[in-house]
Amino acid sequence: MRSLNPVFSSAVVMALCSLLAGGCGGSPSDGESPDMHAPQSGGLGGKAGDEPTYPDDDGDDDATPGKVTICHIPPGNPANAHTLSVSTSAWPAHARHGDTLGPCDAGTGGEEPDAGTGEEPDAGGGEEPDAGTGGEEPDAGAPVCAPIGEACGESAACCFGLTCGEDNTCDPIIG
Repeated sequence: MRSLNPVFSSAVVMALCSLLAGGCGGSPSDGESPDMHAPQSGGLGGKAGDEPTYPDDDGDDDATPGKVTICHIPPGNPANAHTLSVSTSAWPAHARHGDTLGPCDAGTGGEEPDAGTGEEPDAGGGEEPDAGTGGEEPDAGAPVCAPIGEACGESAACCFGLTCGEDNTCDPIIG
């Protein structure tokens, strides 16, 4: 039986080692504190050294032990804040994203929010609202980019994927 060429076998060993190192990903951790950048944390782990603060499990939600009532404020949609009951171990991740302990209506004292009196607001003496200077077309400024077939040059640049052709109009880039 033939033996493998030494150059070939060392190349295979190096390739396997690099795949092993790349496949594991990340750096070793002590497992004690979560790392916000660790792939397993989903970005919810916090910084190394930050100890998570757990709410007192003194019966905040007596009906469900091990759970706490929070006001969940969805990122990008604070108007959709709603009350949730989550596990105490889930609380630190919610706290890092701006959620608060207790039900959402805790700040209003249980009262309905003021929706106004129902009367028309004072429109300023019955005059038409100011809608601009009138008579003139508003100056919207120069266009961001010129589309296909439009003039281009020093005054206007062509949009992405277009080039200013010999006849100073925007043409598609081909090739």
